Amino acid sequence: MRLAATAHTSRPWRIHDLVGDFRLEDVWALPTPGGPDEFSRLVEGISSGDLARGSSRAARTLFAIRWKVGELLGWDGPETGLGSGSRVSSLRDRLPADLREVPSGPDFGPFTSLYLTGDEWAAEVTNRTMHGVMHVGWASAETGDYRGQMAVYVKPNGLFGIAYMAAIRPFRRLIVYPSILRQLERAWRTGAAPPGQRHWTVLYDADCGLCTWLLSVLLQWDRAHRLRPVGLQRTEAGELLDDLTPAEQMASWHLISPTGERHSGGAALPRLVGLLPGGRVAAAGFARFPGLTDRGYRWVAGHRSQLSTWVPTGAKRRAGDHVRAREGR
Repeated sequence: MRLAATAHTSRPWRIHDLVGDFRLEDVWALPTPGGPDEFSRLVEGISSGDLARGSSRAARTLFAIRWKVGELLGWDGPETGLGSGSRVSSLRDRLPADLREVPSGPDFGPFTSLYLTGDEWAAEVTNRTMHGVMHVGWASAETGDYRGQMAVYVKPNGLFGIAYMAAIRPFRRLIVYPSILRQLERAWRTGAAPPGQRHWTVLYDADCGLCTWLLSVLLQWDRAHRLRPVGLQRTEAGELLDDLTPAEQMASWHLISPTGERHSGGAALPRLVGLLPGGRVAAAGFARFPGLTDRGYRWVAGHRSQLSTWVPTGAKRRAGDHVRAREGR
């Protein structure tokens, strides 16, 4: 559903400070209802799929025509991009210091990602007709629910760009965007599950740099977003582990299944690795030698301070940002 511009401009998105010389072209509500921690799933769904390919025949035809015309007229050549010698500068040059430190986010199709936070993702594209920005936010409603919201900013390239954008506007709004949104809705529903059966919860020590870095590696492997990290220092972790003493809670990491089954320490490794793409063989190895697996885990846990010094400070900082973004805070 197309929204009024104020549905976007009234929210405290960081993108507002970067696009003062761009025109807000469209704002759309995305058919992706969910909880506060599902923004990363939306980003993954958009960036990993080809929504245009799965859209209607009319929309696919329009995309095919656009790319063919662009190829013939040289609209999308390397010299029109954001690299050196380009006619335009990337908006990354405008990012404030704190946004330069967060993960840039995934690139997809012709778009280059600018930044990714816990509730915002922005990506840009440029060609001979315009410089465009796609912004996706995770917007809360008064009911406490969340859903995606997409805004499109455009800076046309001269009179030709203005005329081109005006000419394609009806096709975008009446055919292309509605078709893509229907495809996104189908993909979102197909990947959805009942609220209590969606994630395996990983309880980790958020004050441990090595633990956070290792978890970040696993979360990057977790392309289906089956894992939800929760720091052991959070109230939610205490509620999930209320049968353990505080010392027992902090003595290990824990994996909790969607049905509430708990595994801790080395015993949790086969379960965790088995959830990841291509991880079944490694999981079988961990399960085949449980004693060795547990000893290996305890050795790493006992030497984590020393091992942490081998991980660069910048890598640990980026890992922390990534895990916190997945954690939804």
